[in-house]
Amino acid sequence: MSIIKYITIFCFLIPSLCLEGQGLKKSELIETEWCTDNSNRNFYKSDTVYLYRIIDTLNEFQKLNIQYRELDYNKEKDITKIKLKRKDRAEVSDHNVKAWTVSNRLGKWKWKYDLDKQVLTLFYAGELESSFRLIESFQDKLVWKYEDLSHSPKEDIYHLIVLKLVRIK
Repeated sequence: MSIIKYITIFCFLIPSLCLEGQGLKKSELIETEWCTDNSNRNFYKSDTVYLYRIIDTLNEFQKLNIQYRELDYNKEKDITKIKLKRKDRAEVSDHNVKAWTVSNRLGKWKWKYDLDKQVLTLFYAGELESSFRLIESFQDKLVWKYEDLSHSPKEDIYHLIVLKLVRIK
């Protein structure tokens, strides 16, 4: 083989091996809360879903405003929040921005994550609700500009992790 063929194989092989590390471990999902766009019931219908969460350690003031920042990131559209808890328990709530209401589906939610296939599955009342394959994870940021009590301009930067998921079922 010529040197060019070896270089070409090397250039394609190394990046593909590095992409394998983009997956998530189940331990990285336990006790986390994620948001996703739910305008037009997107979370329940769309083929592609983006889950996001703020990953910064927040001070008390920032914690009070976290829901506003999550809505800012979603361009003030309705969201669904998914809490992935221990022992495969989950909570799912829909937040309507215009009416400023929260709807919880009563019943038992469970979640399962298949590390090998990178598949997140949600169950409601013992039945399969949705299943998604992780396609990509990346980081993003949100800049919040505001005035403090003395009317001095302030700026907070929130870092987020975003998961791009494709619906399987």
